[in-house]
Amino acid sequence: MVISVMNLKGGVGKSSISYNVAKYFSLKMVTNDKYSALNNIKQMISGTQISVNDGSLYDFGGFDDKRINTIIEKSDVIIVPTLYSRADLQNTVISVKKITDINKNAKVVVVINRVRSGDTKILDETKEILFKYIKHGVEYCTIRDSKAMLQSINSNRSVFDIHKESGLNRHIYSGIVNDFYNLVTIIENYIDN
Repeated sequence: MVISVMNLKGGVGKSSISYNVAKYFSLKMVTNDKYSALNNIKQMISGTQISVNDGSLYDFGGFDDKRINTIIEKSDVIIVPTLYSRADLQNTVISVKKITDINKNAKVVVVINRVRSGDTKILDETKEILFKYIKHGVEYCTIRDSKAMLQSINSNRSVFDIHKESGLNRHIYSGIVNDFYNLVTIIENYIDN
């Protein structure tokens, strides 16, 4: 399995989503972002060719790197995280177009990230914009805003692991864990078909 996580816009939560998906599927994580907040992941050295390896998740920084084209072309699933702002949505549309130009049969999941309770109106507007401009058949899901994401990165544990630690954590983090289960279910369905 090869999964890529990319958006040409930085700061949309690619690395935290990458980390948790990689942990869930037991994938090796590789990044081209020398400023990544993640530890213990393989860094792609600038200017070197990137090889595509089965059993890997590629977390691409928020910039255009021509080396990722080969990986996008061979990815089983490509996750495109986004936020609500106009710049985020514009770059998401551009990113999906880039992906589908490289891989006509791309299996794309757009993840609307850091959704807060009470964001129903802006979430609906965001979906409407994405549906209008992304003509390629993609799947959509949301991941709520949660301290579990930062805790996951800081502690080197997935949100699934944090959720299992105690009865209180199972209660507090049930929402974000359900969001991630929705995402991994979409990925599994893509892989199975």
